[in-house]
Amino acid sequence: MKKKEISTAVFLLSAALVFVGAGCATTSTDEPTNTTSAAVNNSATMNENKNQNTNSGNTIVADLNTYENAELGITFQYPKDWSISQEGYTNDPETGKQYAVILKNAKDQSMTVYANTADFVPSEGEGDKRYVTGDALTFNASVDKELENRSVNVYQNIITKNDRAIFWREWHYVSATVYPMAVLYNTNSASRYPFVTVNGQSVITFNAETDPVEVVATVDTDAVDEVIDEYGQDEGEDQGTYEAFLTVAESLEFTE
Repeated sequence: MKKKEISTAVFLLSAALVFVGAGCATTSTDEPTNTTSAAVNNSATMNENKNQNTNSGNTIVADLNTYENAELGITFQYPKDWSISQEGYTNDPETGKQYAVILKNAKDQSMTVYANTADFVPSEGEGDKRYVTGDALTFNASVDKELENRSVNVYQNIITKNDRAIFWREWHYVSATVYPMAVLYNTNSASRYPFVTVNGQSVITFNAETDPVEVVATVDTDAVDEVIDEYGQDEGEDQGTYEAFLTVAESLEFTE
């Protein structure tokens, strides 16, 4: 399914704001990502895992690769038709560290895995919170409120477990965007990167109708619900992007 977009104008300011919020050099029109530093962590390895199945909702994703990074203390699986296109530490944090792993498929659709120290803040300001930092998270009935307090608005829950929340995230500013997001927290107090977020492909975007500096775009809930239903029913040519996101989000584990 091609990403639906409702817009009367295209505002370049939103891209600029993402640039500022992420503290990095480039963005994607399909899925917001950080640009990482050129250095790649040599402790990261990718292994092939044939005939391993991951049940992600209505679809079985088979024939997976495994990503492992000993320095970050994480591992996850991803479909073989996706690849690691870029990874490294994000540029110029004010405090702490952030490491980003960007995955892409043949259609140049992307998702990003961010691993953060608890004190990470980008040098240009926090901007669009595509990641979570700070105090420990508790994944229970109040997790939506905890995420909201950290500027991450949950549009609709997908899965909540004892160490992660997977949900449709709603972000507002000049544009209003809905995309799948996962937040994980490592309860091991010795973990150097206790927070991990997975940001999937944006599925629907609404642009502000008038002056983008003054007007915050709003979400058409009927349109969003229709898109989410299509994904849930395995419809549309881009369905595989959602299944790939779920594979990463559900398989990601902490190794320290």
